[in-house]
Amino acid sequence: MKRIIFCILLLGLSACDGNSEFLTSVAQGKSDETQRHVETGQNVNETNNYGWTALMFAARNGDASMIDYLVKHGAELDAADHAGWTALIRAAKEGHLAAVRKLIDLGANMESATKKGWTPLLWATLQGHTEVVDLLVKRGANLQAKTEDGRLPLMIAITEEHNDILQVLQDAGAKAW
Repeated sequence: MKRIIFCILLLGLSACDGNSEFLTSVAQGKSDETQRHVETGQNVNETNNYGWTALMFAARNGDASMIDYLVKHGAELDAADHAGWTALIRAAKEGHLAAVRKLIDLGANMESATKKGWTPLLWATLQGHTEVVDLLVKRGANLQAKTEDGRLPLMIAITEEHNDILQVLQDAGAKAW
């Protein structure tokens, strides 16, 4: 506990995460700095203390061009952090349509799931990201994917009162059981 407080107060949160200069540059959206690291031989699949990769940071930020750059330089599309999150799950949860589209176009697994069973479609549904849900559905995401506790996309749309998403899912044939 003392170490965590020390990290936060004196070093800042990124020091606690174990982010290298490379990962920090991606997290902060500094593309020129990121490219310099890659051009000098940086391992693009390096992880921090939580298993986050540069691709996950780019996806969280919604940076489709950085996603493309990192994948072209060897980033693993479906790498998962310690909790099972992939870049696609992160982009879908944040509602970054262009990043989700880019990751799918590059071949990311749309059925990747966290350790609790949350797929990109389930997260996008929960967060109310209609355009992301629509894209995932049109690209063939599993409409019957379940979380660890048995929730389905249609059930989530109903309980969260995301009526536009409910319509998208119903039109695609999703079931609530």
